[in-house]
Amino acid sequence: MLKHFNFKIKYYNWRLLLWVFALSFIGVVVIGSAVPEAGYQSKQIIGLIGSIIFMVIISVINYNSLLKLHWLIYVVCLGLLVSVLLFGKNVNGATRWIEITDSISVQPSEFAKILMIAFWAWLLGHNPDFLNKWRNFFIACALSVIPLFLIVSEPDLRNSNEAKVYLE
Repeated sequence: MLKHFNFKIKYYNWRLLLWVFALSFIGVVVIGSAVPEAGYQSKQIIGLIGSIIFMVIISVINYNSLLKLHWLIYVVCLGLLVSVLLFGKNVNGATRWIEITDSISVQPSEFAKILMIAFWAWLLGHNPDFLNKWRNFFIACALSVIPLFLIVSEPDLRNSNEAKVYLE
């Protein structure tokens, strides 16, 4: 298990972490100046802290170890997208969010984008000739169409009456 965390603290890119924090902090300040209500800014601060903690954890894990779980990554991606259809929260006519608490919601389709990139990176990186055969090409299309269908099946604001009223 320790081989997955084989890193040296002196090689960690602290400057990158500082820049990410600084730019994110500027974003929070801008939100605070644009929307005087404290609720929006406090949500952003909670998201900022959680994201930076998650970024540090992920950055010290050997990504090759994570990519060995490529099929699990694909299944998690599908599970997240199906969970929106089952437990999704409707916000202004769009059911694309899962409510974790009263003030915290996540949009699984955003995670699905990153997970699908990781899945395809491993699969095509370890099998560079994978798409050279028609059979494999159609398998790749099917593996891509399933999450795409799940994302497209989530209702959004494009065709809803609420969107038309909102935009007028």
